[in-house]
Amino acid sequence: MALEKSYSKNFESDELFDYEIIKPKKTLKIQYTYAKRYYKEVEKFAKNLTQLTQEEFMRLREPQKQVVIKNIGNMTRLHSKRAMDYIAKHGELVRDEFFNEVNYNDIAEQWNEQFEKLLENKSRVKNCALHLVFSIDENCNEKNLKALELSVYQTLTNTLGYDYPFIMKLHTHQNNPHAHVIINKTNKITNKQLCFNSKDSCKEFYHTLRETFKDYLFANSKGELQYSNTPNIYKAIKDIETELDALENRLETIRVLGMKTIFIKFWVVQLLK
Repeated sequence: MALEKSYSKNFESDELFDYEIIKPKKTLKIQYTYAKRYYKEVEKFAKNLTQLTQEEFMRLREPQKQVVIKNIGNMTRLHSKRAMDYIAKHGELVRDEFFNEVNYNDIAEQWNEQFEKLLENKSRVKNCALHLVFSIDENCNEKNLKALELSVYQTLTNTLGYDYPFIMKLHTHQNNPHAHVIINKTNKITNKQLCFNSKDSCKEFYHTLRETFKDYLFANSKGELQYSNTPNIYKAIKDIETELDALENRLETIRVLGMKTIFIKFWVVQLLK
């Protein structure tokens, strides 16, 4: 340590060194929004469309496994208590933001007291927690469940850090394994509420969440769980085709009704002669 101090002290006056102080420069952060990603996928699809055979086109339209994160909704104190009761009904232990197994009743009691104080001090605050569900379309075996649980945890801590308390619980009673997550929206340090400034920032948050979840699933399963987070262009095309079919049916109905009207008018004129 003494040598390091002596070196750093005499560094600037040392004639053996010809140096220039380099100051860090700020770089602009590229705002690559969800809308830009979507339009990029549309552009790519349109560019390749003419090069595809009918068989290739139909194969590409087959649904791919997409990462699924459902936003069950923002919850009041009462709703959050009911949701916590539900996710812990198959066992009292849940995971917290430090991946510790903790007793659900202790967390529920602690959060309930915090929510009551929050509502007393900030009467305008209605929603205290956020309920999310992460799911995968896989068999309920131990390997998949471990990959799911770890991936959900890493996704949350990577996106939110450790500033927002949360609990998570795996459920396997339905066809697909899934993890329920309830996030306490009050920041531990600032006491501010987790919120979004705009619809775009909300979309970006969930896109980042899905992208991170996809990557962790791949890594934790050693490449076996390959999911996609690309905008579903083919679903959009199907929706457009449905709208066009409905429009064509409407036009056909109008045409038929128009012909009937002309026919009726013709015979009315004939009868009045």
